[in-house]
Amino acid sequence: MFVLTHLLAGVLIGITLTLVFQDKVVIIMAAVGSVLPDLIDKPLGHIFLANTLNYGRIYGHTLLFFFALLIAGLLLFPVYPRAGPHILALVAGIISHQFLDFMWTEPVNWSWPLSGPFQGYVPPGFLQNAFFAELFNPSEWIAGIIILFLLVQSGVILAPGLVPYRRSVAVAGIVFGTAVILSGIGLFASPLTLHLSPYETIITSLIIILGCSVLWYSWPTPLPP
Repeated sequence: MFVLTHLLAGVLIGITLTLVFQDKVVIIMAAVGSVLPDLIDKPLGHIFLANTLNYGRIYGHTLLFFFALLIAGLLLFPVYPRAGPHILALVAGIISHQFLDFMWTEPVNWSWPLSGPFQGYVPPGFLQNAFFAELFNPSEWIAGIIILFLLVQSGVILAPGLVPYRRSVAVAGIVFGTAVILSGIGLFASPLTLHLSPYETIITSLIIILGCSVLWYSWPTPLPP
């Protein structure tokens, strides 16, 4: 799954959590959590451990990492009422990343260290190829636009001039997402989701459609800072 798709999922989780915590910082924390496993593991696995492991789903993609932060959040909640929700939002973003990466299909790495050392291999040049795949994938362009409008709508980014266009963007995104689903199930060939498997294609499109559906509706008042 690509970075901006992960990030869009995290923003949507954060918006949902604002209904509970009434704090728009949880949107930022959930968004950070949704990409944190890759921010940790990609440089660590592909650069610092390139000669020994060269794999990008290691420590940040483990259940140990998830549960350690979850326990920290639960312990902080009664002591620091504001910090607790922020860590829980971070954790929610992390587990969404692991699920979107289908980590249960890599049980040794997901359950590390219980099942032994990390496993996995990618061919040389993976990071370069992944960068260009990210850069030229239309689904990522759409995800990035939706993220921008959701953050404006949530008051995280102050750009009121964009608000009137949100429903136009939502409609365009839903049309795109539907086309992606049709492409993913093989009804027609399309460059809309380059380098994605059929499962990733369908999940990406569903996240985009969900993001556009949220974007279509507005919440009545700005969330507190």
